[in-house]
This record gives sequence, structure tokens and C-alpha cells, in this order.
Amino acid sequence: SEVTETEAIVGLTPIHLTRYGYALANGTIGVYNNASRVWRVKSKNKVTCIESFDLDSDGMPELISGWSNGRFEVRNDND
Repeated sequence: SEVTETEAIVGLTPIHLTRYGYALANGTIGVYNNASRVWRVKSKNKVTCIESFDLDSDGMPELISGWSNGRFEVRNDND
């Protein structure tokens, strides 16, 4: 299957099984499960890095993002 986004992809990271995180050049980050978008968030700032890591040791990796304004965010793959 195919996923279509209108902006350039600047980051991809596997999260768990069929879920992956993505970052776009326009400041959007989100999660897909196969070809279905689970969630997305848009910011005025640019994403500088994106990675997944099980930060809270619950067995499920979180989506970790760094931003051009110095902000650092940790989100689970459901929100």
C-alpha cells in the first residue's frame, strides 16, 4: 500500500511492529499503522530529529522529537 503526504518527509523511525513515526518539513509529526494515520500534530517550528525509544520501560517505545526552538517532546504512539 502507499501513504501520501503533501510535504517532504524529513524523518522516519520504526516504533513497534507495523507502526512508524514520521516528520515533515512543515513541522508535522505523527504516527502511521501500516497505511492508516493514527495521529499527527503540526507545529510552527521545524523538526530537527525524531526517534523511538522505550523511555518509561513499559515495553512500548515512545516517539521522541527535537525541535528547532530547543523543545524536546515525548509522545506515546497513541497520541
